[in-house]
Amino acid sequence: MPFITLCFNEPLNVSVQIGDDAYFTATANVGVHPSAPLSSVFLIGEILSIIPWNGSATCINCWMTPIDFANSGPPPLGAFIMFSKDNKANMSSILGYYAELEFRNDSKDRAELFGVGVGFSESSK
Repeated sequence: MPFITLCFNEPLNVSVQIGDDAYFTATANVGVHPSAPLSSVFLIGEILSIIPWNGSATCINCWMTPIDFANSGPPPLGAFIMFSKDNKANMSSILGYYAELEFRNDSKDRAELFGVGVGFSESSK
């Protein structure tokens, strides 16, 4: 399987983890109408390692399956890269007596948060 390293000149989203799946789409497809075919989004592969932000770059290393490599090849220069989490491991509720949340906007642009919802269950009753 081809081993692919993708580097970015901005920090990665703080939610990206080893084990997430990375995908790409050509930038011409970004922002297209929702009825656009999903075949324009291609699986790169599972993220195996993350090289942290060093002030100028950050990288992810992925395995691209031979089938995906044959169907799409490596991501083209300027492609939009996105990731998806395994919903089997990331769908649990908050457990315990309390939770502390931090919302961070790393963008230089102004942003507004319109609502937050949390599901929880008592874990010691």
